Amino acid sequence: MRVEETELIAAGVERAIRRVIPVAELGLILDNIGINRNAINLATGGVATLNAADADLVVQLAPTRRTSTFEYVRRLRATLPTEFPGVTFFFLPADIVNQVLNLGLPAPIDVQVVGQDKRADYDVAVRLAAELRRIPGAVDVRVQQVVNMPEFLFSVDRIRAQQVGLTQRQVASNLLISLSSSGQTAPNFWLNPQNGVSYSVAVRTPLSKDQRAGRAD
Repeated sequence: MRVEETELIAAGVERAIRRVIPVAELGLILDNIGINRNAINLATGGVATLNAADADLVVQLAPTRRTSTFEYVRRLRATLPTEFPGVTFFFLPADIVNQVLNLGLPAPIDVQVVGQDKRADYDVAVRLAAELRRIPGAVDVRVQQVVNMPEFLFSVDRIRAQQVGLTQRQVASNLLISLSSSGQTAPNFWLNPQNGVSYSVAVRTPLSKDQRAGRAD
């Protein structure tokens, strides 16, 4: 889904969290929606978002709370999947020691399936996850990889493209800029002389024209 749709779901999840956790025991909720294109943030951040359909919510409890974090996690595990069917929820370890022991992985236990056939590997992972869910005490069992993302398939006549002076690389680069902005192919930054902050500058096709082009194809 588009990041705008993910934002609406994240807002609904926030409302559900505020119903489960009393106002007096809740500090703040911070949302990170979609994937950040800034290489520095990707390298130093700890979020588990992979694409525009992902959101990472950080919940901070008040210092004066009476209920433990584990109890609220237990309640949210029972509430969120019921209110938001079709959405996958999992809770990352909040303790810094657990995060270090995970070696940067988004789960304390990580099972990897390796093979030459990606479709078969994914099917094995799905069946394996179903078996792991039956283990008493296992929670948040999921397949991390997303394989059903929407995509555009373009067929380029290279002979005709050459006749107008276009290479396959130029066509691919222009399509990538048009559909996802220049932030991936040619990152540009503007330094504000007033506050000394560098801002990322990206160029892309307007959404209205982008949608019409997608329907035409």
